[in-house]
Amino acid sequence: QLGAFSPVFRPHAQEHIPSEPVFHAQPVKDHSRDYIKLRYALTPYNYTLAMENSLSGMPLMRPVSFIDSEQFTQSASYLWGDSFLVHPVTAPNVTAVNIDLPDGVWFDYFDGERYEGNQIVEVSAPLNKLPLLVKAGAFIPMVDAQQHLKQYSTQAMTMHYYHDKSVGSSHYRLLEDDGVAPDSIANNAYQSIHFSSASTDSIIAIDAQVQGDYHNAPTTRALTYVVHNIESLPRVIKVNGQAVTAQQRQQMWDKYTQQLNVPVSLAQGIGVLITL
Repeated sequence: QLGAFSPVFRPHAQEHIPSEPVFHAQPVKDHSRDYIKLRYALTPYNYTLAMENSLSGMPLMRPVSFIDSEQFTQSASYLWGDSFLVHPVTAPNVTAVNIDLPDGVWFDYFDGERYEGNQIVEVSAPLNKLPLLVKAGAFIPMVDAQQHLKQYSTQAMTMHYYHDKSVGSSHYRLLEDDGVAPDSIANNAYQSIHFSSASTDSIIAIDAQVQGDYHNAPTTRALTYVVHNIESLPRVIKVNGQAVTAQQRQQMWDKYTQQLNVPVSLAQGIGVLITL
C-alpha cells in the first residue's frame, strides 16, 4: 500500500519474507493486486508529478507542511502531489488511525466520507484499506489499469473532480508526452491539459483546454468527468452550451455514491456547466 504512493513502486522483503506477492497467502495476493491496479490507474496523475519534478524539482512525495505550515513537525502522514494525503499503517493489528488533518476539506478516497480540516479524525484502516484522503477541489485523472505501461494511453480517461462548497475555484494541469523521447521538455514536445472549476451555491462550471502537441498525441479523448459530492440530481447539465436531456441527467447521477458521471469528447477544449 505504501509502495503504491511512493516514487519507486516495489515491494520489500527480508530473508524469511519473500517480496513477490505470489509467494504469500491469498488475502495478501488480493490486497496487493488491488493496489497494483490503483497504481496503474493513477498513471496520468503520477506521470504529471514526474514531469513537474523534471520542470521544477518539486518532489512527488511531499511533507504536509508544504500546504499547512502549522504541520511542520507532522511525520505520520505525507502528501502525494497536492491532492492526496497518505497515512501509512506501520504497526500490526491496526483497524483505525488518527490523522491530524491540514487545512481544508478532505474526502476518504474509498468511501467518500467528508472531513473538515484542522482537526484530528479517526479513519478506518482494515488490512485491505490504506488511509487515503483527497483534498476538496482536487482533479484526479485516471485510466483503466494496464498490464504494463506500453499499454498506457489517455485516449480514454476519467477525471475525478472533488466538489465542495468550501472551494470556489480550483485548477489542475495534466502533463503528457510520448513517453519515449528523453528531450520532450527541452523540445516542447508535450501537451498541457488545463482543467479548472468555478463554483457557487447553485452552479459548477468545469473547463478543459488542451495546449501543445507531441508525436502521436491523441487528436480527441473520450473523457468522463466524475464529479463527487453531488447531493441531489442537478436541474440542468450543459456540455459546450448544449443541455442534456432529463433522462440523460438521471442516468448520470448516482444518488447512493453522490457522484455525477458526465461523458464528453475532448479535442481542444470542452466546457461543462452543472446547475444544482
